[in-house]
Amino acid sequence: MDLYRRDFTINAQAVQLNGAHFGRLVDFFGAQRDMKDKAIRVLHSLSFVEDPTRILRAIRFEKRYDFRIGAQCERLIKNALQLGMMDRLSGARLFHELKLIFDEKAPLPCIRRMEDYDILRLIHPLLKLNPAKMDVLTELERVLHWYRLLYLSPAPEPWVLYLLGLCGNGKYLDVAAVTDRLAFSRKVRQDFLTLRENVREVYNLLNQWMQRDGSMSGLNNLLAPIAPEGILYLMARAKTEAARKHISHYLTRLRGETPDITGNDLLAMGIPAGPAYGRVLRRVLAAKLDGLARTRAAQLDLAHELLREETAREALANETGETGGAAGGEEGAEAACVAEGQGVASGNRRHRPPGWRGLQNGHSGQERQSGENGPDSQDAPNAPNVQNTRDTPGAGDETGGTTSVPGA
Repeated sequence: MDLYRRDFTINAQAVQLNGAHFGRLVDFFGAQRDMKDKAIRVLHSLSFVEDPTRILRAIRFEKRYDFRIGAQCERLIKNALQLGMMDRLSGARLFHELKLIFDEKAPLPCIRRMEDYDILRLIHPLLKLNPAKMDVLTELERVLHWYRLLYLSPAPEPWVLYLLGLCGNGKYLDVAAVTDRLAFSRKVRQDFLTLRENVREVYNLLNQWMQRDGSMSGLNNLLAPIAPEGILYLMARAKTEAARKHISHYLTRLRGETPDITGNDLLAMGIPAGPAYGRVLRRVLAAKLDGLARTRAAQLDLAHELLREETAREALANETGETGGAAGGEEGAEAACVAEGQGVASGNRRHRPPGWRGLQNGHSGQERQSGENGPDSQDAPNAPNVQNTRDTPGAGDETGGTTSVPGA
């Protein structure tokens, strides 16, 4: 019978649909009793050998429903782990179960429970918990909860955040080995490793920006190329309240900002479309973010002045036989975009959605690339305690209110 092949007794119930017995509950394995006792029990002693993913499922159900894994069930889990059943599990199935755990409303109890059974080390030694990692994971959960209250798009992928936290200060090759164990597609693997290395680099650059620059355009250029998961991880790892405040400001105020003028406005000034458009629009956006050209009129004036500079520079280059102002491949593509009236993204790198967007069961079909250096060598941060004044529905109560950084 199909019920005998279920994972746990609480999932092995059925309702009769035939005639005289319509609606009668069928419970061969004591599921009603186990639900009353809040106990997780398997149907037979080889359940975890038959399917080791049930170990992770037992942990997830235990913490989601505030149940407990029964004593006999716990012995069977430990026996299966000692037999090396976790090693026999395919990477794709293992990643799918981990993703479901990370998608839970409160995944940290599940992560702690996996550590109790030494499951994280069995997946890969790098994932083993320590106090510093636990502090970061706790902060990640708070930061993620705060960000969700902003209702911004795209929504971050929790598994990316928690896996970044679990990898901690691991070496590049060890982190790559984790992605191989979880059978990431080439695209997702590349995106994840690239994100991690970019975050490590930006961590150091953020400190330099705070000490030497401090401009909003500089902050935007620094963080705009990073996927939301990387920015939230950076926020959780930040050591100072000032750094967390700046990252919060970027996420709530600067991210996604564009100039109030477009390539069509530049075209109307009589300047042919070209790579100068991209340079001008970037500088106009920087002026807008820094408060130097807040209005559309001010931005048009600035663009007109900048285009004159660009025209003079190109003319001088032509006279001297130089090639100043020649378009690179990226600038040429950008010029085509702005000439059609589109805005321009800040920063030198064009942002593409990571390969894990819309990821199902560990498979993806998009591409990206890789890099190294940063926050993972640092101690766990203090809890963020910053306030911003962005009013967002659902933040604080059902009718909307002031959203604060976690810990406020």
